[in-house]
Amino acid sequence: MLAEVQANEPFDLDEVDIATSRQLEIAYRDRIPVVLVDGVEVFWFRVEAAALIRRLREAG
Repeated sequence: MLAEVQANEPFDLDEVDIATSRQLEIAYRDRIPVVLVDGVEVFWFRVEAAALIRRLREAG
Protein backbone atom coordinates (compact mmCIF):
# COMPACT_ATOMS: atom_id res chain seq x y z
CA MET A 1 0.00 0.00 0.00
CA LEU A 2 2.86 2.40 0.76
CA ALA A 3 4.23 1.93 -2.77
CA GLU A 4 0.81 2.72 -4.25
CA VAL A 5 0.58 5.96 -2.28
CA GLN A 6 4.18 6.79 -3.13
CA ALA A 7 3.43 6.47 -6.86
CA ASN A 8 0.89 9.31 -6.62
CA GLU A 9 2.27 11.26 -3.68
CA PRO A 10 6.10 11.06 -3.87
CA PHE A 11 7.96 10.65 -0.58
CA ASP A 12 11.17 9.02 0.61
CA LEU A 13 10.61 5.58 2.07
CA ASP A 14 13.18 4.05 4.40
CA GLU A 15 12.29 0.49 5.30
CA VAL A 16 13.98 -0.81 8.45
CA ASP A 17 14.21 -4.44 9.50
CA ILE A 18 13.80 -4.32 13.27
CA ALA A 19 15.52 -7.69 13.56
CA THR A 20 18.82 -5.94 12.87
CA SER A 21 18.70 -4.06 16.18
CA ARG A 22 17.73 -5.35 19.61
CA GLN A 23 16.70 -1.80 20.59
CA LEU A 24 14.37 -1.46 17.58
CA GLU A 25 12.94 -4.92 18.16
CA ILE A 26 12.10 -4.07 21.77
CA ALA A 27 10.61 -0.70 20.79
CA TYR A 28 8.48 -1.86 17.87
CA ARG A 29 7.92 -5.63 17.86
CA ASP A 30 4.39 -5.44 19.26
CA ARG A 31 3.29 -2.65 16.92
CA ILE A 32 4.60 -3.44 13.43
CA PRO A 33 4.19 -2.08 10.93
CA VAL A 34 5.03 1.35 12.30
CA VAL A 35 5.09 4.36 9.99
CA LEU A 36 6.89 7.55 10.91
CA VAL A 37 6.51 10.85 9.08
CA ASP A 38 9.31 13.31 9.80
CA GLY A 39 10.40 11.17 12.73
CA VAL A 40 6.97 11.10 14.37
CA GLU A 41 5.02 7.84 14.70
CA VAL A 42 1.73 8.34 12.88
CA PHE A 43 0.54 4.78 12.23
CA TRP A 44 1.01 1.36 13.74
CA PHE A 45 -0.69 -1.98 13.04
CA ARG A 46 -2.74 -0.51 10.18
CA VAL A 47 -2.15 2.24 7.65
CA GLU A 48 -4.96 3.84 5.66
CA ALA A 49 -4.00 5.42 2.34
CA ALA A 50 -6.15 8.55 2.70
CA ALA A 51 -4.84 9.25 6.20
CA LEU A 52 -1.25 8.73 5.05
CA ILE A 53 -1.71 11.14 2.15
CA ARG A 54 -3.15 13.73 4.53
CA ARG A 55 -0.19 13.33 6.93
CA LEU A 56 2.32 13.60 4.10
CA ARG A 57 0.71 16.77 2.79
CA GLU A 58 0.63 18.28 6.28
CA ALA A 59 4.34 17.53 6.64
CA GLY A 60 4.90 19.39 3.39
